[in-house]
Amino acid sequence: YQAGDKAKAQQAWEQSLSLRPSPWALRNLGVAERREKHMAEGAELLLKAYRMLPARDPLAAECCQALIDAGRFAEVLGLLDEMPPEVRWIGRIRVLEARAALKTGNLAHAEKILLDNDLVVPDIREGELMLSDTWYGLQAQRAAMETGVPVDDALLARVRKECPPPKNLDFRMAQA
Repeated sequence: YQAGDKAKAQQAWEQSLSLRPSPWALRNLGVAERREKHMAEGAELLLKAYRMLPARDPLAAECCQALIDAGRFAEVLGLLDEMPPEVRWIGRIRVLEARAALKTGNLAHAEKILLDNDLVVPDIREGELMLSDTWYGLQAQRAAMETGVPVDDALLARVRKECPPPKNLDFRMAQA
């Protein structure tokens, strides 16, 4: 796959699955589908892979992100109830929960997660925007509800100027 022979890689993963169910073959097929912008198909494959290995937190995070990207926000929130506690309370999973809550309109729940002083995402990279973008999404939705204006580029630009994220949520490389 990495060498560019996507068809051969996909054939190998499918052959692997025909011989024996494998979360890693499912995961790889899911990632390949997502890279081809087939978000629904990729999410479904990643969900199947996660269900085979629910204690693997990177797979859980990848699955939740795929479900969010496929617009399956409520499903992410339901999946959290099934997760083992050692996975459920990982910082990245909690941020994905906040993103899903935000997309389902539960602003209070998203805010509670983001403002939790115990929220730590140890694998976040400098320049990663997941936390700050979730913060801005929350602020934009709140402003839209207060003003009756839809969330659009203009409102997001205003929120970015007026509502900077708390320092513990801001890993941007430069101030926007």
